[in-house]
Amino acid sequence: MPETFESHPANEAEKEPEKKQYPPLIEKRLQEIKDEVSSILKKFKQTTGFELAELPDEELDRLSLESVSIEDLRRLKELLLEIKELEEREYQEKEQQLERGSVIDQIEKLEKISGKRIINARYIHSRPDGTLAGSVLLENNRWVLFIGNKLIEEISGKRIINAWDIHSQDDTLAGRVQLEDDRCVPFIGNELIEKISGKRIKDADSIHSQPGGTLAGMVMLENDRWVPFIGNKLLEEISGKRIINAEDIHSQPDGTLSGRVQLEDDRWVNFFWDWERLKIR
Repeated sequence: MPETFESHPANEAEKEPEKKQYPPLIEKRLQEIKDEVSSILKKFKQTTGFELAELPDEELDRLSLESVSIEDLRRLKELLLEIKELEEREYQEKEQQLERGSVIDQIEKLEKISGKRIINARYIHSRPDGTLAGSVLLENNRWVLFIGNKLIEEISGKRIINAWDIHSQDDTLAGRVQLEDDRCVPFIGNELIEKISGKRIKDADSIHSQPGGTLAGMVMLENDRWVPFIGNKLLEEISGKRIINAEDIHSQPDGTLSGRVQLEDDRWVNFFWDWERLKIR
C-alpha cells in the first residue's frame, strides 16, 4: 500500500481529462433530454439552440422558424434549462469531494486502519462530536461510507456499491446507497428503507433530513413512478390524479416538502406538503 494518500496512482490520473460521469439517475435523464432535444432540432435547419434557454417567453413568441411550433420552442427551452440545472447540481456535489488539506490526515489514517486503498472522497463533513464522516471510493470502484476511523461497507447485511446525499443525523449517517441488485434506496444509520407504505423502492433521489430528523425526498416505485415522500408516507395523488414523476424535491425550514410533480394527465404542478396539508399552484 502506498505510504501516503498523495502517492496513489489514481491521484496522478486525475490530471488527465476524463469523460464526465454522473449518477445513474442523472445520466438516464440527460440521455432522455438529449433524445428529445434532437427530435425537436431536426425540425429546423439550425443545429444549435442553447441560446434559446436564455430567452423570455415573449421573445419565443416572436421567433419564426420553419416547421417549428411555439410549443416546440418552449419545450426546447425547458429541456435546455433542465440540463443546466442537472449539471449545476452535479457540480455542487463534486465540490463536496475531497480537497487536499486538513482532512488528508484523517483519510490516511482511515486507509491505514482499514487496510484498504482509498482513491477519493466526497460528502466530507464534521459531526457534532468533531469526528469526520462521509463517503470514500475504494480501489474496487465502490463508494462506501465512513465515520471517524471506521469504514461502513454494508447496511443491514447488504453490500454498498455507491452512495449519495450522505449527511449526519445526530449520532448516525443518512442518505441513499446503491445495492448489488442496482437498486438505490434511502437509509438511516444501520437501516435500509426498502419499502415505504408497503411499496418496494427501486430508486431514490433528493434524500435529505428535515428539521427534527425525518427523512424526505423522492423514490421510484416498481411501476417506475417517481413520487415524493416524508418519513413513512408517500404522496401518490393530487386532486385525484396519480403522480407519475417528480423533480426539485426539497424541504422548507419549517419542514414543508415542496417541488414539482407530473400528474397522469401530463400536467406539471408545484406543491407544498406538510404531511397533513397539501397545496398546489
